[in-house]
Amino acid sequence: MIPGMAFARDKQNDVDYRLSKLRTFMSESQINALQQALINASKGSK
Repeated sequence: MIPGMAFARDKQNDVDYRLSKLRTFMSESQINALQQALINASKGSK
């Protein structure tokens, strides 16, 4: 196991955990809209 891989996996788990926490009080459509807004924002900054 490469040390960095475990770290990357932990990071992904952390993101998944935060998203699952968000889903407890946000609807799926709200989350989708938020993700789309983030994508659009990152495109606009380039």
